[in-house]
Amino acid sequence: MFYTLISSPGLILLLRFSLSFFHRYWVQGVLLLLALLFQLAFDLLLPFAYKFIFDRLIPTGDTRFLALLLGGLVVAFIIHSLASISQDYLSALIGSGILKDIRLKMFNHLQHLCLSFYTRVQMGELMSRFSSDVIDIERAIAIYLPKGIHNIFLMILSTLLLFVVEWRLALVTLVALPIIFIGPHLFGKQVTSTSYRFRQDEAKVLSTIQENINAQPVIRNFGLQKLMLFKFQEQLVVLSHSSLHSNFFSLLLGRFSLLSIYFLQILIFGVGAFLAIYGYLTTGALVGFLSLLINVNVAVDGITQQVPALIQATTGILRVKQLLAEQSTITDAVDAVPLPPLAKEIRFEDVTFSYSGVQANLDKVSFTIRVGQSVAFVGPSGSGKSTVLNLLMRFYDPNHGSMLFDGHDLRQVSQASLRTQISAVFQETFLFNTTIRENICLGKPDATDAEIEAAAKAAEIHDTILSFPQKYDTCVGERGGQISGGQRQRIAIARAILRNPAVLVLDEATSSLDPESESAINTTLLNLARGRTVISVTHRLTSVVKSDCIFVLEGGKLIEQGTHEELLNLRGLYYRLWWKQSQ
Repeated sequence: MFYTLISSPGLILLLRFSLSFFHRYWVQGVLLLLALLFQLAFDLLLPFAYKFIFDRLIPTGDTRFLALLLGGLVVAFIIHSLASISQDYLSALIGSGILKDIRLKMFNHLQHLCLSFYTRVQMGELMSRFSSDVIDIERAIAIYLPKGIHNIFLMILSTLLLFVVEWRLALVTLVALPIIFIGPHLFGKQVTSTSYRFRQDEAKVLSTIQENINAQPVIRNFGLQKLMLFKFQEQLVVLSHSSLHSNFFSLLLGRFSLLSIYFLQILIFGVGAFLAIYGYLTTGALVGFLSLLINVNVAVDGITQQVPALIQATTGILRVKQLLAEQSTITDAVDAVPLPPLAKEIRFEDVTFSYSGVQANLDKVSFTIRVGQSVAFVGPSGSGKSTVLNLLMRFYDPNHGSMLFDGHDLRQVSQASLRTQISAVFQETFLFNTTIRENICLGKPDATDAEIEAAAKAAEIHDTILSFPQKYDTCVGERGGQISGGQRQRIAIARAILRNPAVLVLDEATSSLDPESESAINTTLLNLARGRTVISVTHRLTSVVKSDCIFVLEGGKLIEQGTHEELLNLRGLYYRLWWKQSQ
């Protein structure tokens, strides 16, 4: 049973996972082991002190021996105390360090996953990896693992010393000891499965809370408070049930082991008393044996009490490893080369793409954009306009066909070199919860203040920024909530043009603005288009009238292309869309 416990997959997984981050803390780890050894020595020597007191000191009244014994115990106690405090500090140090390394590794991994991952995973699920899962791992590494190692060695060494004190009682103990491990054997799997289910349900609740907070305008507008509350209550009921099962089996595991320890103590006390009465055992030997047995029981109880926590940590490790095992479908080729500066054209050749793998979002689309042109993609919702931009920025790769920059297939060049030539302003303007200056300079982290201000002037937001009390050091709030939508959009434009991109991508950049703000920003974008290749996606055809070329998409197919006047003369889909918007 003991072998089953210490060789369990969960404990082995925890040790392997810990060791993968342990190399940076090996010095602290060695010191931690030394501290554990000093504590073990004190725990093992103390029962023999009891034996000497009853077998030698009390019968002889040797005060000198008493002084030596007490002096030795005081010194051992001081060393034990210092070792215990050192162990606590070193455990906390290693645990917090490994916690930092795990979070950093997960965060770095997230930076390299493709967008398709973020479209299928819930944000609350990700957040729980960084919070509850990692905290469980930290507690296991910093608290339960050192204690578990201490308890395992204390149990083994105390059991061996039982044979030194009284071999007959030791045999009885050895035969009866396995009943203590029946609890972990019976309920270990239930604790693992229920703990994992609880973490999954908890992550769903966190996702619901996050979604509800972000959706407050919609909830208030449609009066959905009661409906949201009802659905949340349903999720809480499921979470409550999974919490009940997880906690019950965890407590049951510890309770069963504790009852087994009580039974073992009663059994050994009875047998030991019988041997002492008939002269087979001295009083000191019985007291020393019982003290060692208490060491064994305390160690076993500690192990069984730590099993649920270690299982919870194992659950966290599995979920963290699951995240780290995610692979991006968009990676640089082994022989990828830097993309030279765009000089001639961007070309799509028979590009077919599907997000789901079932229905094509683009179907054999081909077009050419010459350097310096301002082009637009228009069409009904779901026609594939934004998909073209997603492929152009290589957020996804096509299922068939090629995307070429001056003849270079984007799958054969490095992503970093591609991204340095493209800046985008998206439909949903995202600003970070920091200052205006820092939001703008994200387009070029090493930009000078003069460059930042020049970009803001080009985006026609400089004067507005200067009107704020903190000017460029004004914090925009979460998602830019402290400033207006037009101001957010202009800051995003400044961020995009700060890096002086060869290609400026506009994905419904003005769709969320009022007509006056839209007209002003369109004028700004028109001025910024000079000397750049501008590719825009929009529903509002009035903003593409002056485009050099307009591509019309429908059902994932490119059905028309030309200038505004040429498309009107065709009297096709573009003409119908223009007529509807002109009414």
